[in-house]
Amino acid sequence: MPAKSKPLPKYLQRNLSIDRRVDDLLSRMTLAEQIAELRAGLSGDFLDTGAQFDGVFNATQARKAVTRGVGHLSVPLQNFHPRRSAEVANEIQEFALANSRLHIPIMIDGEGLHGCVAPGSTSYPQSIALAATWHPALIERIAIAISTDMRARGVRQVLSPVLDVSRDARAGRTEETYGEDPVLITRMAVAFVKGIQSQRLVATPKHYVANFVGDGGRDSNAIHISERLLREIYLPPFEAVFKEAGAMSVMGAYHTLDGVPCCASKWLLTDLLRGEYGFKGYVVSDHNATDYIAVKHFVAENMADAARKALNAGMDMELAFDQCFRHIPELVRQGKLSR
Repeated sequence: MPAKSKPLPKYLQRNLSIDRRVDDLLSRMTLAEQIAELRAGLSGDFLDTGAQFDGVFNATQARKAVTRGVGHLSVPLQNFHPRRSAEVANEIQEFALANSRLHIPIMIDGEGLHGCVAPGSTSYPQSIALAATWHPALIERIAIAISTDMRARGVRQVLSPVLDVSRDARAGRTEETYGEDPVLITRMAVAFVKGIQSQRLVATPKHYVANFVGDGGRDSNAIHISERLLREIYLPPFEAVFKEAGAMSVMGAYHTLDGVPCCASKWLLTDLLRGEYGFKGYVVSDHNATDYIAVKHFVAENMADAARKALNAGMDMELAFDQCFRHIPELVRQGKLSR
């Protein structure tokens, strides 16, 4: 009689619930493998980027990345036309699955505020113009079209929508917002997130919270604002996308709130987000916002200390690459960060 085949591990059995599969996978992962899921990389970890927007897969680079550990790739497909995007994404994932002990794929993100940011994509009106329609159902349809485009390319996380409330015409990114009215922003945001996640992609509302509302509308400037204003004007759109639309991720902002960096604020990322709003997803930093804790806001001694502060506050993923989170293993060994 032929030998019975060994049953698949529970985490690979698609008929089981997500919770059971995740619990089983986590129980099998080493500390190094768990840390790898918190670390991000860029296209150069897997590709040689040549002319004519054609990325050539680099197995040597990819092997280094997988050995080091990488759970997330930030905007690696934005230079490629649709077919090449899909091919590149498949090459990355096939290599990751074949060369990691537990065959864990990589989360690939992309920008999609008013269309997938890559050649050959449909570009819809900017957010400020979409808000002028006062038509949430239309916004949801557009988000579905955007996510369909992005999913076909291999993207699984959309770094949108922007939920900042723009109340200063000097703000340089006003066009990315849905305007100045928290009620309108909320309805548009909920529709957009529902549309994105209906296609099994992760939406990432940003920038949490109150970006570019400081002096002169300067982006990422220090913000000094009362909790009452935060709760009445700037937080409602975020609360709604978590509670009504089930947004699965959120992006921490660059700036400080009363001297505390948003990406190192336990009140923002744990007490309010997870405790009060019931958020069940994962927090990513704006690009390089984690190292800003040390090099711009000067509230951490160095990159390792910035990682410790961010993780203890509730940050889950440092984008766009791990300048700070690469220090997690040494922080654990030194007893400065609990497992």
